[in-house]
Order: sequence, then structure tokens, then C-alpha cells
Amino acid sequence: MNSGRVRRSLRLLLAVALTFGVVVFQSTAASASPSPGEFESCLLQKINASRAEVGAVPLVMASDKVDQVRAWSEWMRHNDFRHMTASERNPILPDDWTTWAENIAWSSNVSMADCSQIHSMFMNSSGHRANILNANQRYVALGAFTDSSGWWVTELFFASPGYHPQCDGSFCDDDGSVFEHDIERLAAAGITEGCNPPTNDRYCPDAAVTRGMMAAFLVRALGL
Repeated sequence: MNSGRVRRSLRLLLAVALTFGVVVFQSTAASASPSPGEFESCLLQKINASRAEVGAVPLVMASDKVDQVRAWSEWMRHNDFRHMTASERNPILPDDWTTWAENIAWSSNVSMADCSQIHSMFMNSSGHRANILNANQRYVALGAFTDSSGWWVTELFFASPGYHPQCDGSFCDDDGSVFEHDIERLAAAGITEGCNPPTNDRYCPDAAVTRGMMAAFLVRALGL
């Protein structure tokens, strides 16, 4: 490895350390519970698996609307467990929406390993199940919030002929982050990819980093 390659690799390695250092330390002390981003990615996979069973097209995550829907889940936790009103929902939906539906759920089980319990709750309710399997829907914005009270979840489904998720750079959920520039450099160098395959337009910056993930980052950064 020549000196230029070494310097470049060291700079990338430093970017990895700066970008992931906080979550690595958090992961050593945190429980096995998923982060909100991981929970939402799990829900999307479950939703599309259920839709595939009835021949419905998979939904695309409305990644640029996740933060707003997640904020609603947090609002429910501190205020009132209810659906959005039209005045609360319309600023989230695209102007040319043709149909929409909303599911909400709360579970006091703080230690859920993944989203299976919440998805099963929805699928065992005829109305919520109908929203998930509605063949007319094309997009979904998923928002999860968790604290000592449990998990609060909102699913906002919609269809729109002119909508496409709008993101700055490679990922939607790092927009405005102080680490966005570093994350973009890692993505451009092929060191990191998205956390929601196959779309990979979310980075899940609040997710824990496993030892295996860190090994992959180091191998890619150093060209081992």
C-alpha cells in the first residue's frame, strides 16, 4: 500500500470513527431493543411480506416524511393516543395524494426484540389489516417512538402520482446532521450503504453498530 493510499485510508478511518464512535459506545451499554430506525425498517419488511402474500405491490418508504410521522408517535406518547386530524395530516401528505390510511399502535413492552408484535397486532385487526394490504397504496411513512412507556407507532399509507421521496444526498434520515458530510464521504467511498435494503435511502444514524459491522467498515476503509 503506497503512502497516498495509507493517508487516504487513515482519513477515511478517522471519518468512520467520528461518525460511529458515539453509537459504538452506546451499544455496549444499551439493551438489545432496536432503534426507531431499525424498528421502522422491520415494519416495512413485514408490511411488504404480508402484501406479497396477497399479490399487492410492495410499498416504498416515504423516507422524507418519516421524521414528521415519528414526531406524531412521540406526540401521542405525551398527549393523546389518537389518529391525526385533517389539519395535522395534510401537511405531511403530498398535495396530489389520491388515497391515504393511518394505523396507530402502542405496546408497553419496552424490550421487544423487533417489530413482530406490533405488526401482528395490526394484522389481527380487520381495519388495520385492510390498510396494510390495500392494493391502491404505493407509499408508507413509518414513525416509531420508544421510552420507558413502551413503543408508540404510526403508519401513514398513501398514493400520489407525482410524489417521490426527496432527500439531500444519499440518505434521507441524515439531512441536517452535523455528520452528514462524513456520512456522504463514506457512502461515496463504498464503505457504507443504507440500512433499508433494497431501497437504501436511509442510514439509521441512531442504530447501534455491531462488531461485525465495524469489521466490515474497517476492511472497506483500509482495503484489506
